[in-house]
Amino acid sequence: MEFTIAKAIAEYRANRRRAGGIGQLADFLMKHKIVLPEPFPNCDYQDALELTEVMLRHTQRQFVIVTGGASEGGFYVTLWEHLADALGRIRDVGGKGKMIVLSDQYPEWLKALAEDYRGTLEVATTAPRPSQKHFIVCDTKMVREEKLHGALTLNSRADQIKAEVYPDAPTKGKELEDVFESIWSAPETNKSIPQRRTQAPSWLVYQMEASRHLPSPTSAKVEKQFRSVEEARETCAVNSKS
Repeated sequence: MEFTIAKAIAEYRANRRRAGGIGQLADFLMKHKIVLPEPFPNCDYQDALELTEVMLRHTQRQFVIVTGGASEGGFYVTLWEHLADALGRIRDVGGKGKMIVLSDQYPEWLKALAEDYRGTLEVATTAPRPSQKHFIVCDTKMVREEKLHGALTLNSRADQIKAEVYPDAPTKGKELEDVFESIWSAPETNKSIPQRRTQAPSWLVYQMEASRHLPSPTSAKVEKQFRSVEEARETCAVNSKS
């Protein structure tokens, strides 16, 4: 069975980092400040989630991100808790997080996040650029740079996402920060955030948007959930009579 982006997101949300996987290795090396001569290979979408999570958990002062629009499969909304935690630390030291979405629309969850971290998180949109690689740079030295890829959907193969991750590469980080600033300062980049369509609490917006990127439950799973509900009702009915 094909391992799709939707399945990679579901697997990540169920298990976070795979035991013995690239995410655990990256976390260990970053904690102990061990630098390898080559970047980490990021071989699929789940690797991307695990490695970006590790980068965000080690972020203390700032980050810049260039990413795709909603059709990219909901990558950063899957990581919103780690984004929020990083932004909290960044806010405490007076730093900044900045994100450019290569799309003509702001995701609703990102509007909510920008509200929650007003003055710390700045976001912008600009037209998709097929020749522009997506990347994240944290604290100027932690870098994840994707290979170019075509448009993605939740049904795309997870291995279409490949990248290189550098735990400690300040020269590479500065180079990509300069690329980020050139896009950020371009006249066509839109930094005005439209008003949210809903006044629902931010956490609910995040979770509802994240749930859209999970695969639909199988009929067996639905049946199991239905049986669980029925069993709970029967138990309540018995207890109420006793």
